[in-house]
Amino acid sequence: MIPIGNRTDRPDYDYSDDVTLQIYQLEAEKQVQVEVPTLDGKIESTFTVVREEDMIHVQRQGLSKPWNVSLMGITDVRNVEDAEFQSFNGSSLIKIDRQTNELKIHLG
Repeated sequence: MIPIGNRTDRPDYDYSDDVTLQIYQLEAEKQVQVEVPTLDGKIESTFTVVREEDMIHVQRQGLSKPWNVSLMGITDVRNVEDAEFQSFNGSSLIKIDRQTNELKIHLG
């Protein structure tokens, strides 16, 4: 899992705001965690991702800011609770609002 920022025009910006988690080949029963820092190096947000058979759970701890999940190589998303999703170019993009701290992605 790789966090991708929403800015390309400068290196110093709010990394947690509208961050996209790119998830690659997540194995069943595996847990992955990533931390997103502030500009001064403190941890602002922590994301934990677990796959259980046909369900991917994503949990955020930190400030309430919009965030996204990109499932690389997965287009068979059946349902996402409390989020919008779209599939394109062999991947799926899920947009999550700032109030959502837990996401359940049901795979087809």
